[in-house]
Amino acid sequence: MNKFLLTGILALWGSQLIFGQGDNCTTATSLGTLPAPAACPTENGTPLTVSGTTVGATAESPYEALTNCNGVAGPSDDMYGPAADVWYSFVASGTVLDVTITSAMSNMTIGLSTGSCGSLIGAFCDLSATGNLTTTFEPLTPGVTYYMQLSGGSEVDQGTFSLTLENYLNCDICMTQSTLTATPPPTGGYYAPNTTVTFCLNVDSWVAQSTNWLHGIVPSFGSAWDLTTLTPVSDPGFCATNMPGTQGYDWFWKTANTSTATGITTGAGFYADYDPNPGTFDGNTGNNFGDPCAVGTALVEEFCWSIKTVSVCSSSYDLGMTVNTLADGESGGWGSLACVGDPEPSFNAALLCCNTIVSAGSDETICTDDVTSLNGSYSNTTGGVTIAWTSSPAGALVGLSSTTSLTPTFTPPTGV
Repeated sequence: MNKFLLTGILALWGSQLIFGQGDNCTTATSLGTLPAPAACPTENGTPLTVSGTTVGATAESPYEALTNCNGVAGPSDDMYGPAADVWYSFVASGTVLDVTITSAMSNMTIGLSTGSCGSLIGAFCDLSATGNLTTTFEPLTPGVTYYMQLSGGSEVDQGTFSLTLENYLNCDICMTQSTLTATPPPTGGYYAPNTTVTFCLNVDSWVAQSTNWLHGIVPSFGSAWDLTTLTPVSDPGFCATNMPGTQGYDWFWKTANTSTATGITTGAGFYADYDPNPGTFDGNTGNNFGDPCAVGTALVEEFCWSIKTVSVCSSSYDLGMTVNTLADGESGGWGSLACVGDPEPSFNAALLCCNTIVSAGSDETICTDDVTSLNGSYSNTTGGVTIAWTSSPAGALVGLSSTTSLTPTFTPPTGV
């Protein structure tokens, strides 16, 4: 029998096994709100353990798999997929999540996302070359619903597993809670080329360890973002103070900043500055303290910026992003260093590109992304096989709509 290989996002009509345990995002098994952690400085959480299986699970199409799980670009650091996956949902109660998985599978992969099914915003992922995995994710936002995708290494790597989650607080950091949003969110984990995305980070809670105030917000981007389009959108604005020698603090977008306390230069982002004379800022954000208004547990300190995906596809598809929050002891002029271990809010997505073009006839072109095997009975004349195509986002398959039927013509090799 001949096998016809296409790289694309396909939905094939036919029989499939119905799987009841959260086989996709929309049917995710709810774990409710995770057990609440003890208040600082105790930090401890209460483990929650559940048993599950991927036996009989199927890989949804299109398949969502987060990339660059440990911050390293390349397929070896991407979630396995397509794979037989199951989904859970839970509401976070703390800012740190310890995950322990033991399974009968050959490999293991896990991804955490926020948002809503179909437009999830990837937050964290990890993978293991064995069936067992132990990892930690932070920062999570208490009260936010997270969707958790768990699988082995492929569609045939299936088995039972034990999953333990422990949610707790990190009491040794300054930014103890934050919220990161992306507008528009990715579709199926992807953005098309030349798409403008606006990110907003809200610092919800800041503890001034060693009297360190919030001083810098610096995003870092994956290779498929066009850094020339990075643009500031909004910041918290002026903070009036009664401190001697200054009228207050304000935020400025700088392409680079050098701390007078550490001598370290950091990249483009928002930095705090103060006016030593009424209404006057010296323009040097590295010689001052942070924002005294950005201290407390009920903050509305929002920073927003926009950036475009690259306009032309290449071998780079990484649309990840992390945000480093800096205290004035790190990037300003305060002499007491702290907050260096603060977790970095992160975002995960990939660029939807045509890595290969497959000819499907004289007047049709198929835009491709994943490898899928099409098997079935067919003839080498018209009317052999009908294929139903879907795309995410809509229109991603060049020359085909989501309802287009394709009847390929096959010419088997001589003697087959």
